[in-house]
Amino acid sequence: MTELKEPNTIVPDRPKTLPEYVYDWLRARILSGEYEPGEHISQQSVSDELQVSRMPVREAFKRLEMEGLILIKPYAGAVVNNLSPERMNEIYEIRQPLECLAIQKACLYITGEDIEKLEELMHEMEDAMDDSIRFMEANRRFHMYLYSLSKMQYLVMIISNLWDLTEPYRLLYASMDSKRDDAVEEHRLMLHALKKRDALDVCAQITSHHREVMRSLNAAFYNA
Repeated sequence: MTELKEPNTIVPDRPKTLPEYVYDWLRARILSGEYEPGEHISQQSVSDELQVSRMPVREAFKRLEMEGLILIKPYAGAVVNNLSPERMNEIYEIRQPLECLAIQKACLYITGEDIEKLEELMHEMEDAMDDSIRFMEANRRFHMYLYSLSKMQYLVMIISNLWDLTEPYRLLYASMDSKRDDAVEEHRLMLHALKKRDALDVCAQITSHHREVMRSLNAAFYNA
């Protein structure tokens, strides 16, 4: 098999088919902002960089288009989906009730060991305060671990997919230094509520955070 060029952005370490590898490679770059909204991605350039044929690149493009991360335009190729306040607001509104459901279920099963794990993940966020991408990754690990405690596999999968769609918006939000400070404080409050198994309080914290993200990003969009 052709030797593959390793990307700078970390992607899951597991055996892959070529289309899976190319998909993960492209997706990591889109979600990290290395490929910016509106940027054209050439099949040939990806093929050359990864030293693979264009077939797995085409298959990866199709999958990314289905997820809404890119658009395939006739005679123009793949373009990273532009950020839009309407799209962002819609996704966050969908996420809200699903994440609250996961929290309600998680509070039925959460243990002392789970709380310790969440505290550890929050400390990872604190340690990544000077790096917006590392901070985002730590934040996502915190939430996905919490939602996994719901024991609702399909719910967590749907939430994870919706998070994928909001990653470019989260990167924009996390790039605002003061917002990382705010997020850490919000997670401290979540942990305090989780220790009491107070699902309503945790859900209120999530709702408040989503509203703040949408408020800040809408302001950034309309003041640009």
